[in-house]
Amino acid sequence: LIDAYVEISEDPDILSLLNFFKCYRAYVRAKVNLLRLDDPQISGRERSQALITANTYFHLAHSYIQVMPVPTMTLVGGLMGTGKTTLSAELARRWDLKHISSDVTRKRLAGEPLTEHKNEPYGQGLYSEASSAATYSAMLREASETMSQGCSVILDASFLRQSDREQAFDVGREAGAAVWFVECVASEDVAIRRLALRASDDQAVSDGRLELMAQQKSDWESTSAIPESLRVILDTSGNLEDVVSDLLETLNMKVLEGCLNVPSS
Repeated sequence: LIDAYVEISEDPDILSLLNFFKCYRAYVRAKVNLLRLDDPQISGRERSQALITANTYFHLAHSYIQVMPVPTMTLVGGLMGTGKTTLSAELARRWDLKHISSDVTRKRLAGEPLTEHKNEPYGQGLYSEASSAATYSAMLREASETMSQGCSVILDASFLRQSDREQAFDVGREAGAAVWFVECVASEDVAIRRLALRASDDQAVSDGRLELMAQQKSDWESTSAIPESLRVILDTSGNLEDVVSDLLETLNMKVLEGCLNVPSS
Protein backbone atom coordinates (compact mmCIF):
# COMPACT_ATOMS: atom_id res chain seq x y z
CA LEU A 1 0.00 0.00 0.00
CA ILE A 2 2.76 2.44 0.96
CA ASP A 3 4.84 1.64 -2.13
CA ALA A 4 1.79 2.12 -4.34
CA TYR A 5 0.95 5.43 -2.67
CA VAL A 6 4.49 6.74 -3.14
CA GLU A 7 4.53 5.67 -6.77
CA ILE A 8 1.16 7.25 -7.62
CA SER A 9 1.68 10.44 -5.59
CA GLU A 10 5.33 10.78 -6.65
CA ASP A 11 5.99 11.87 -3.08
CA PRO A 12 8.79 9.68 -1.63
CA ASP A 13 9.34 12.18 1.21
CA ILE A 14 6.22 10.76 2.88
CA LEU A 15 8.41 7.85 4.00
CA SER A 16 10.30 10.13 6.38
CA LEU A 17 7.02 11.03 8.12
CA LEU A 18 5.59 7.55 8.57
CA ASN A 19 7.18 6.86 11.93
CA PHE A 20 5.88 10.17 13.24
CA PHE A 21 2.31 9.30 12.32
CA LYS A 22 2.62 5.71 13.55
CA CYS A 23 3.93 7.00 16.88
CA TYR A 24 1.11 9.55 17.05
CA ARG A 25 -1.64 7.02 16.33
CA ALA A 26 -0.26 4.48 18.81
CA TYR A 27 -0.11 7.19 21.47
CA VAL A 28 -3.73 8.23 20.78
CA ARG A 29 -4.89 4.64 21.12
CA ALA A 30 -3.00 4.34 24.42
CA LYS A 31 -4.66 7.52 25.68
CA VAL A 32 -8.12 6.27 24.71
CA ASN A 33 -7.54 3.09 26.70
CA LEU A 34 -6.37 5.09 29.72
CA LEU A 35 -9.55 7.17 29.59
CA ARG A 36 -11.50 3.95 30.10
CA LEU A 37 -9.97 3.63 33.58
CA ASP A 38 -12.30 6.41 34.76
CA ASP A 39 -15.39 4.72 33.36
CA PRO A 40 -17.54 3.54 36.32
CA GLN A 41 -19.49 1.25 33.97
CA ILE A 42 -16.64 -1.18 33.27
CA SER A 43 -15.51 -4.03 35.50
CA GLY A 44 -12.23 -4.32 37.31
CA ARG A 45 -11.10 -6.95 34.85
CA GLU A 46 -11.87 -4.67 31.89
CA ARG A 47 -10.02 -1.84 33.63
CA SER A 48 -6.94 -4.02 34.08
CA GLN A 49 -7.07 -5.07 30.43
CA ALA A 50 -7.38 -1.43 29.33
CA LEU A 51 -4.23 -0.59 31.30
CA ILE A 52 -2.32 -3.49 29.73
CA THR A 53 -3.46 -2.43 26.26
CA ALA A 54 -2.47 1.19 26.93
CA ASN A 55 1.01 0.13 28.04
CA THR A 56 1.36 -2.01 24.93
CA TYR A 57 0.50 0.97 22.71
CA PHE A 58 2.92 3.23 24.60
CA HIS A 59 5.73 0.72 24.04
CA LEU A 60 4.73 0.50 20.39
CA ALA A 61 4.83 4.31 20.10
CA HIS A 62 8.29 4.37 21.67
CA SER A 63 9.55 1.73 19.23
CA TYR A 64 8.95 4.14 16.34
CA ILE A 65 11.23 6.76 17.84
CA GLN A 66 14.94 6.76 17.10
CA VAL A 67 15.89 8.59 20.28
CA MET A 68 19.59 8.72 19.52
CA PRO A 69 21.66 8.18 16.37
CA VAL A 70 22.70 4.60 15.65
CA PRO A 71 25.22 3.38 16.45
CA THR A 72 25.93 5.45 19.53
CA MET A 73 28.64 5.19 22.17
CA THR A 74 27.70 6.89 25.42
CA LEU A 75 30.49 7.13 27.98
CA VAL A 76 29.28 7.58 31.56
CA GLY A 77 32.06 8.49 33.98
CA GLY A 78 32.64 10.12 37.32
CA LEU A 79 33.79 9.47 40.86
CA MET A 80 32.42 6.70 43.04
CA GLY A 81 29.00 7.34 44.51
CA THR A 82 27.92 9.69 41.71
CA GLY A 83 25.34 7.26 40.32
CA LYS A 84 27.09 6.13 37.13
CA THR A 85 25.78 2.57 37.17
CA THR A 86 22.22 3.51 38.14
CA LEU A 87 22.08 6.07 35.34
CA SER A 88 23.72 3.74 32.81
CA ALA A 89 21.32 0.90 33.57
CA GLU A 90 18.32 3.21 33.18
CA LEU A 91 19.58 4.66 29.89
CA ALA A 92 20.33 1.17 28.59
CA ARG A 93 16.79 0.10 29.45
CA ARG A 94 15.17 3.16 27.87
CA TRP A 95 17.28 3.32 24.73
CA ASP A 96 17.85 -0.41 24.24
CA LEU A 97 21.62 -0.04 24.61
CA LYS A 98 24.15 -2.69 25.55
CA HIS A 99 25.38 -1.80 29.04
CA ILE A 100 29.09 -2.53 29.45
CA SER A 101 30.13 -2.12 33.07
CA SER A 102 33.71 -1.81 34.27
CA ASP A 103 32.77 -3.41 37.62
CA VAL A 104 31.34 -6.48 35.89
CA THR A 105 34.11 -6.66 33.26
CA ARG A 106 36.87 -6.35 35.86
CA LYS A 107 35.57 -9.21 38.00
CA ARG A 108 34.83 -11.46 35.06
CA LEU A 109 38.37 -11.02 33.75
CA ALA A 110 39.71 -11.96 37.19
CA GLY A 111 37.33 -14.90 37.54
CA GLU A 112 35.84 -13.39 40.68
CA PRO A 113 32.17 -13.71 41.75
CA LEU A 114 30.42 -10.47 40.78
CA THR A 115 28.89 -9.74 44.18
CA GLU A 116 31.92 -10.72 46.27
CA HIS A 117 33.35 -7.49 47.63
CA LYS A 118 37.12 -7.05 47.35
CA ASN A 119 38.20 -4.69 50.12
CA GLU A 120 41.64 -4.06 48.69
CA PRO A 121 43.80 -0.95 49.17
CA TYR A 122 43.33 1.80 46.61
CA GLY A 123 45.04 1.05 43.29
CA GLN A 124 46.12 -2.45 44.24
CA GLY A 125 45.11 -6.02 43.41
CA LEU A 126 41.99 -6.10 41.30
CA TYR A 127 42.28 -2.32 40.96
CA SER A 128 45.94 -2.11 40.00
CA GLU A 129 46.99 -0.11 36.96
CA ALA A 130 47.50 -3.29 34.93
CA SER A 131 44.10 -4.68 35.90
CA SER A 132 42.40 -1.39 35.07
CA ALA A 133 44.11 -1.22 31.67
CA ALA A 134 42.98 -4.76 30.88
CA THR A 135 39.45 -3.89 31.98
CA TYR A 136 39.19 -0.84 29.71
CA SER A 137 40.66 -2.79 26.78
CA ALA A 138 38.11 -5.58 27.22
CA MET A 139 35.27 -3.07 27.48
CA LEU A 140 36.34 -1.33 24.28
CA ARG A 141 36.68 -4.63 22.40
CA GLU A 142 33.15 -5.58 23.42
CA ALA A 143 31.89 -2.12 22.46
CA SER A 144 33.59 -2.29 19.07
CA GLU A 145 32.08 -5.71 18.32
CA THR A 146 28.63 -4.49 19.34
CA MET A 147 28.81 -1.31 17.25
CA SER A 148 30.06 -3.26 14.22
CA GLN A 149 26.62 -4.90 14.23
CA GLY A 150 24.92 -1.50 14.13
CA CYS A 151 23.98 -1.58 17.82
CA SER A 152 24.60 1.12 20.41
CA VAL A 153 26.51 0.84 23.68
CA ILE A 154 26.86 2.60 27.00
CA LEU A 155 30.18 2.29 28.82
CA ASP A 156 29.93 2.62 32.59
CA ALA A 157 33.31 3.30 34.23
CA SER A 158 35.06 5.99 36.24
CA PHE A 159 37.15 7.17 33.25
CA LEU A 160 39.48 8.89 35.70
CA ARG A 161 42.15 9.64 33.12
CA GLN A 162 41.86 11.62 29.92
CA SER A 163 43.89 8.99 28.07
CA ASP A 164 41.17 6.40 28.77
CA ARG A 165 38.50 8.81 27.50
CA GLU A 166 40.48 9.56 24.33
CA GLN A 167 40.99 5.86 23.63
CA ALA A 168 37.22 5.28 23.98
CA PHE A 169 36.43 8.20 21.66
CA ASP A 170 38.86 6.78 19.07
CA VAL A 171 37.14 3.37 19.17
CA GLY A 172 33.73 4.98 18.78
CA ARG A 173 34.82 7.13 15.85
CA GLU A 174 36.43 4.16 14.11
CA ALA A 175 33.05 2.42 14.35
CA GLY A 176 31.35 5.45 12.77
CA ALA A 177 29.38 6.04 15.95
CA ALA A 178 28.11 9.20 17.62
CA VAL A 179 30.14 9.55 20.82
CA TRP A 180 29.68 11.72 23.87
CA PHE A 181 30.78 11.77 27.48
CA VAL A 182 28.46 12.16 30.45
CA GLU A 183 30.29 13.20 33.61
CA CYS A 184 28.23 12.34 36.68
CA VAL A 185 28.61 14.61 39.69
CA ALA A 186 26.83 14.65 43.03
CA SER A 187 27.11 16.46 46.34
CA GLU A 188 29.48 14.89 48.83
CA ASP A 189 26.61 14.12 51.22
CA VAL A 190 24.74 12.23 48.51
CA ALA A 191 27.85 10.29 47.44
CA ILE A 192 28.59 9.31 51.05
CA ARG A 193 25.02 8.15 51.60
CA ARG A 194 25.08 6.07 48.41
CA LEU A 195 28.37 4.41 49.33
CA ALA A 196 26.99 3.57 52.78
CA LEU A 197 23.93 1.95 51.21
CA ARG A 198 26.11 0.05 48.77
CA ALA A 199 28.23 -1.38 51.59
CA SER A 200 25.15 -3.10 53.00
CA ASP A 201 23.87 -4.32 49.61
CA ASP A 202 24.92 -7.93 49.07
CA GLN A 203 23.92 -7.69 45.38
CA ALA A 204 26.16 -4.71 44.59
CA VAL A 205 29.01 -5.39 42.17
CA SER A 206 31.05 -2.23 42.77
CA ASP A 207 33.75 -2.22 45.45
CA GLY A 208 33.73 1.58 45.86
CA ARG A 209 34.07 2.48 49.54
CA LEU A 210 33.93 5.64 51.58
CA GLU A 211 37.58 5.39 52.66
CA LEU A 212 38.69 5.41 48.99
CA MET A 213 36.83 8.58 47.99
CA ALA A 214 39.58 11.10 48.72
CA GLN A 215 42.25 9.08 46.89
CA GLN A 216 40.11 8.64 43.79
CA LYS A 217 39.21 12.33 43.82
CA SER A 218 42.90 13.27 43.88
CA ASP A 219 43.50 11.06 40.80
CA TRP A 220 40.62 12.57 38.82
CA GLU A 221 41.68 14.37 35.64
CA SER A 222 39.47 17.20 34.45
CA THR A 223 37.19 16.50 31.48
CA SER A 224 37.78 20.00 30.09
CA ALA A 225 39.93 18.55 27.29
CA ILE A 226 36.76 17.01 25.81
CA PRO A 227 35.02 19.59 23.59
CA GLU A 228 32.05 21.08 25.39
CA SER A 229 29.82 20.05 22.49
CA LEU A 230 30.59 16.39 23.23
CA ARG A 231 30.43 16.58 27.02
CA VAL A 232 27.60 16.78 29.52
CA ILE A 233 28.18 17.44 33.21
CA LEU A 234 25.16 15.93 34.95
CA ASP A 235 24.20 16.46 38.58
CA THR A 236 22.75 13.14 39.73
CA SER A 237 21.88 14.23 43.27
CA GLY A 238 18.14 14.30 42.55
CA ASN A 239 15.73 11.46 41.82
CA LEU A 240 16.46 9.28 38.81
CA GLU A 241 13.46 10.39 36.74
CA ASP A 242 14.46 14.07 36.97
CA VAL A 243 18.13 13.27 36.28
CA VAL A 244 17.27 11.33 33.12
CA SER A 245 14.89 14.08 31.97
CA ASP A 246 17.64 16.68 32.41
CA LEU A 247 20.08 14.55 30.43
CA LEU A 248 17.61 13.88 27.62
CA GLU A 249 16.82 17.58 27.33
CA THR A 250 20.51 18.47 27.15
CA LEU A 251 21.36 15.77 24.59
CA ASN A 252 18.36 16.58 22.43
CA MET A 253 19.43 20.23 22.34
CA LYS A 254 22.96 19.22 21.34
CA VAL A 255 21.62 16.97 18.58
CA LEU A 256 19.32 19.72 17.28
CA GLU A 257 22.17 22.24 17.37
CA GLY A 258 24.38 19.81 15.45
CA CYS A 259 26.96 19.81 18.23
CA LEU A 260 27.34 16.08 18.69
CA ASN A 261 29.60 14.22 16.31
CA VAL A 262 26.76 12.35 14.65
CA PRO A 263 27.90 10.63 11.41
CA SER A 264 26.38 12.27 8.35
CA SER A 265 25.12 8.91 7.11
